[in-house]
Amino acid sequence: MILGSGIAAHQQQDIFSEFHQLENHNSSEGIGLGLTIVDRICRLLAHRITLKSELDKGSSFSVQVPLADDNTAKKLVHAESQNTKPHEDEAKKASLSASTFLKERTILLIENDEQVACAMQSLLGDWGANVTWIKGINDSLPATTHFDVLIADYHLNAGETGTECVKALQLQEVTFGLTLLITANRSNEIREEAASLGMAYLPKPVKPAALKRLLKQGVG
Repeated sequence: MILGSGIAAHQQQDIFSEFHQLENHNSSEGIGLGLTIVDRICRLLAHRITLKSELDKGSSFSVQVPLADDNTAKKLVHAESQNTKPHEDEAKKASLSASTFLKERTILLIENDEQVACAMQSLLGDWGANVTWIKGINDSLPATTHFDVLIADYHLNAGETGTECVKALQLQEVTFGLTLLITANRSNEIREEAASLGMAYLPKPVKPAALKRLLKQGVG
């Protein structure tokens, strides 16, 4: 099946990256995780996913799945009849292992984009964190004065920046164990501004593996 208006050749690999969306007229749909999930599942199962696309004509995706021989099929039927689900068990174990490193940790997320914030809350929650989300400094905070981690987007609403929020929170005597600035702007000026505030820097689109690595280094 041919879908959409096609994808330029230089963008075809990018669409499998986390939180990556091509420009479109209906920007309210999706958060840029669907194809990433499909790609990872295919890699885990050793299935090949291919894309054929031509700009202004459409795109088609295909997944190559090997046929099972009779013995394999019988084993799968027997496993199902015994209600054994090895893949589910492995997934549960992996999920529990991934969640432990942020268990009972508190995170303040400053992000003006609701879809990105929801995706981040879901990801951090899967790792065991208790996440508080605000869009900017004018949003009310809970009665806590310390968070284990602060994650702030740089560009917020009405010209506000994440670094300005950090400074304002510090004036309110809110403290953080680790502060992290995320932004699509890769300029040296913003990197230096983050460094002057003792903030780690992570470019958008945020890759979960890179975020996990920074958090593990920062909170243990």
